[in-house]
Amino acid sequence: MKRQLMYALLILSFIFAPACQNKKNDFKLLTREIARYYSSIGSRDYKGRLNFYNEDAILMPNNASILRGKNEIAKFLGDTSYVFKVKDRRAVDIYMSDDLAYIVNNYKFAFYLKGGVEEWQSTKSLHVWKKNKSGDWKIQADIWNSNEIKKFSELL
Repeated sequence: MKRQLMYALLILSFIFAPACQNKKNDFKLLTREIARYYSSIGSRDYKGRLNFYNEDAILMPNNASILRGKNEIAKFLGDTSYVFKVKDRRAVDIYMSDDLAYIVNNYKFAFYLKGGVEEWQSTKSLHVWKKNKSGDWKIQADIWNSNEIKKFSELL
């Protein structure tokens, strides 16, 4: 009986070990893409940042309308009359299951007209990432809002 149990466990380990390894690799790829996404914000690389979004992604900026699809997001992110900066980002929670993942962040951001006053606000965000058919992780939903009472529209 012990021998049969040992064989069963050995067989199961061969079945599930590759799946566990793939999940570890997926998690590494996901966290690498998250780091690259924030790097594109830091370098103010609008086109690079835009490449992290799925074609049908949703962007929900603080106190602003919902933007649907990469074209609408491109108009928002590509408006060069504004400056967007992020600092002190800290991941609060991250979860991945198959082809969906999410990350919750706390950070400070500044969003202002070029030449305007750089004013930092404490904020939080939720990014939903989805793995596409090519195996690349892309943002499906991007939601952020301020922890402070000041309205987003007052920053503009």
